[in-house]
Amino acid sequence: FLYWKMNRRRLEFEAFRDTLLARVGRLDRHMYGASEAIAAAPFSPRRTVYAYIDRQNLPQVFRTFDAASPDNHTPIRAQTSVPQQGLYLLNSDFVAELAQQLADRTEQAASVPSAQAAWMFKQVFCRTPDAVEQALLDEFLQATRENHNSNAVSRSPPLVQLAGALLAANELAYID
Repeated sequence: FLYWKMNRRRLEFEAFRDTLLARVGRLDRHMYGASEAIAAAPFSPRRTVYAYIDRQNLPQVFRTFDAASPDNHTPIRAQTSVPQQGLYLLNSDFVAELAQQLADRTEQAASVPSAQAAWMFKQVFCRTPDAVEQALLDEFLQATRENHNSNAVSRSPPLVQLAGALLAANELAYID
């Protein structure tokens, strides 16, 4: 049979983390070698399949994203969608670091805010934004720039906030 459509599938934790690193341009693709800790700063750009796993003290991020337990045979993983996953993407130091790096790359690639938003969108989603999406991106940048300029205790620069929002989007976590 020839299927023209595939069911939507959620990426497993390892593939999702690698996707985040790849979209920012930081994924280390070299094969083999020693495993590396990925759950604490400095965050390794190494593929997640090479992550060091301490069986006695599994990092919380692995549990949050339903990574396979190293103690059990796991032919099929449970897939959950819980608030902690979204909160991790919005608040983790790992994603904040990636957002900063993506914003830095964006500033080098384009100078006009609208072009920066379009370039960043294309880097993250591998497609150009449509007219509605571009308008939303421009509106977001404008609003965050006004808030950033008027608020002395502002959080992050507008491009970093946009990068964080795009990296936390559901579109990255699913294969259509």
